[in-house]
Amino acid sequence: MSITILAGNAILIEAGLSFLGLGDAGSPSWGSMLRDAQPIMREAPWALGFPAVAVVLAVLSFNLLGDGLLDFLSPWARSGREHRRSRNRIGGDLRLPRMTDPTPGVAVEPAEARSQRPIG
Repeated sequence: MSITILAGNAILIEAGLSFLGLGDAGSPSWGSMLRDAQPIMREAPWALGFPAVAVVLAVLSFNLLGDGLLDFLSPWARSGREHRRSRNRIGGDLRLPRMTDPTPGVAVEPAEARSQRPIG
């Protein structure tokens, strides 16, 4: 899943370097398209907007792809998702686990037992 993050970073680095003029002048690049559109920005703002939107969408799609793959393939993320689903069901078990006092061997009384104790 980290390969998708690296792919997004590679797109940003390549676009940034070619925008600064450090890329290959003969190859088309979103960064060089942005650099070439800068002087005509007032007359043709779409010439600057389309490459910028393309960079943002490409990086965002790689990041979302990595996030989706992580949710699909990771057993830890899947178990957490199942836990959230079971907790949100109507009639699901919403009780918290029994907590222990910082002192070893001494248990804290559950809230249910405290509420059923007679007052006085």
